[in-house]
Amino acid sequence: MQNAGNTVDTLRLTLSGSVPGGGSLLLCVDNVCYTDNVAEISFGAGMVKNAQIRVAVPGGTAAGTSGALQLQVLSTSDPGQASSVQIVVTVQ
Repeated sequence: MQNAGNTVDTLRLTLSGSVPGGGSLLLCVDNVCYTDNVAEISFGAGMVKNAQIRVAVPGGTAAGTSGALQLQVLSTSDPGQASSVQIVVTVQ
């Protein structure tokens, strides 16, 4: 994520969805993890932050099993600035 504006902004990230086999899902930003999968991150103009999604699938989950995740990013300064991405996780 990058703050393309010219002032400090706070982004609210929300991760939701289903993990194959009933596994677990974890949202991390710059290696800080949020157990409720919601993070509010403030950063200055032009700054970049990296988000990671960590998925753990129980052993024995059948290959080909999949789940859909969604990461939504919302500017708390300008709620009109929002985006989301859908991610499909498939067990190999």
